[in-house]
Amino acid sequence: MTCSNIQERFVEYLTGQLSEKESEEIRAHVA
Repeated sequence: MTCSNIQERFVEYLTGQLSEKESEEIRAHVA
């Protein structure tokens, strides 16, 4: 993932638009 891609996903994550699997990936990136 690129940084901008992560940021876009993070917004979706925060607004509850990601699946559980995607949410785990985001948490792994920002942890």
